Amino acid sequence: MEIKPGDILTIRVRNNTRTGIVTSAYNYGTDEDPNWYIELDDYTYGATYWKQGIDGGEIVENKEQ
Repeated sequence: MEIKPGDILTIRVRNNTRTGIVTSAYNYGTDEDPNWYIELDDYTYGATYWKQGIDGGEIVENKEQ
């Protein structure tokens, strides 16, 4: 999966869903075993980040721009 700045991303972590515009995205894992660090401008909460390996959760939807 490719995620880049400007994409609209939805992430689900512990029954909480966040959606926003990606400002930066780095995969420190592999395509088969991703470990994303993503910063995004959340529509509800403002600037936030997600560390997949620490926070858990999953990417629910990625609307590429």
